[in-house]
Amino acid sequence: MSPKKEPHVLLVDPNGETLTTLYSILDQEGCQVATSHPDNEALRYVAAHKPDVALVGRHPDDAPAGFLSQSIERLSPRTRILLFDPSQPWRRESSFVQDLVRRVKETV
Repeated sequence: MSPKKEPHVLLVDPNGETLTTLYSILDQEGCQVATSHPDNEALRYVAAHKPDVALVGRHPDDAPAGFLSQSIERLSPRTRILLFDPSQPWRRESSFVQDLVRRVKETV
């Protein structure tokens, strides 16, 4: 049996603090993590690297998250897109974070 692959995750959110916190948590959980703001940089990354998961921060009335998700789907149909609410508490022990980590790890 081959060892389980580390999930390759792209975190996308305009808030640097959210990116830093989630990066730290997912990195400690054994994920290969890259970060990006929700712009063309994120799409270039997806086209070049085809991550297993794209975690996209969804903000109230955020049309770009929907557009970004559709663009990611087009560029990399195998990339699983998970929208998350960046207003959630980012403590490792919170059920929200534990659920997010579990969902990421289920992709591989």
